[in-house]
Amino acid sequence: MLADAYGASPEERRDLLDRLEPRTRVMHDFLRDQAALRNLPWLRHWQEGHGDVWRRDADYIAAHENIWRAALRA
Repeated sequence: MLADAYGASPEERRDLLDRLEPRTRVMHDFLRDQAALRNLPWLRHWQEGHGDVWRRDADYIAAHENIWRAALRA
């Protein structure tokens, strides 16, 4: 629905799908790395479990790529 509302082209829909899972993993890795350096607020976010959420989201996106692709008609 979001892609439709923005009038996303087929190429933009493919780009979104190609970027969604890797970008989500990058957020997990960023939180992990900043927490290891004890940088706030990232350390607090990591301790609160936000890294787990980003990892689970990335895993979910990857596991359901066919559903995402069909929904985006990409």
